[in-house]
Amino acid sequence: MADIAESPSVRPLLPIGKLSYALPSDPLPLRAAVRAIERLTGSHRLERLYRRWRVEKYAKGAPFWSSALEMLGVDLRLHGGSWPPDLRSDEPRIIIANHPYGLMDGVAAAALAERLGRPFKVLVHEALLRVPEPVPYLLPVDFSETREAMQKNLQLRRDALKALAEGETIVIFPAGGVSTAPKVLGAAEDLPWKRFTARLIRDAKATVLPLYFPGQNGFMFQAVSRISMRLRISMIVTAVNRQLNRPLDICIGEPLRYETLSRMGTDRDSLMD
Repeated sequence: MADIAESPSVRPLLPIGKLSYALPSDPLPLRAAVRAIERLTGSHRLERLYRRWRVEKYAKGAPFWSSALEMLGVDLRLHGGSWPPDLRSDEPRIIIANHPYGLMDGVAAAALAERLGRPFKVLVHEALLRVPEPVPYLLPVDFSETREAMQKNLQLRRDALKALAEGETIVIFPAGGVSTAPKVLGAAEDLPWKRFTARLIRDAKATVLPLYFPGQNGFMFQAVSRISMRLRISMIVTAVNRQLNRPLDICIGEPLRYETLSRMGTDRDSLMD
């Protein structure tokens, strides 16, 4: 269980992680293409910041996610509801959000979860497990809804339900992928939300804490999305570099307690509407 009320004590430095969305399981041509695009779009800049953060923040016991935002030069501008929300201590809680950027919105959502002052886990793409420092906060999820993914996620759901029962918060992006524009120059939309999230909310009888990130990735990301949904993740580095040293807006929705959600419908499709 991740200890969120961290003391400013020294942490041991872990082996340096791999800041890349290229997976060892990818075919060699795809792996090479992803790494090449990441290098061309500024991965070296993020790698320098990561190495600095490890020494200047992580090793000195700074709050994990807020110190990451500080190193990236990102201030969160919150709009709407209050944060942390006023909830009973025994309420299971799931933070859900749209996913317009792919990485910065994940760091921001985790930083907000950190402010709740209780343990939490973020459901993420498995590539992020190649960086060792955040691993205690992460649960890898496969949103593909294939038979294999469904089998893999059975244990994940059990782990998430156990974490919720023990007072941990779960952070999840129900789309399971970065928002995409139907037309290259159009407004990006979240991919259809996966049923995994609705089932988790229903089984845990959880209170939902909704977040909304205005904005979207740029033209090149949307253009590459029309060529290859797998290759486009190499463009996330570009998106992060565009957001360095800028404020990030987040709209905070009012908490939705399970009693309210259940009146909307008890089936998974109703919960996702």
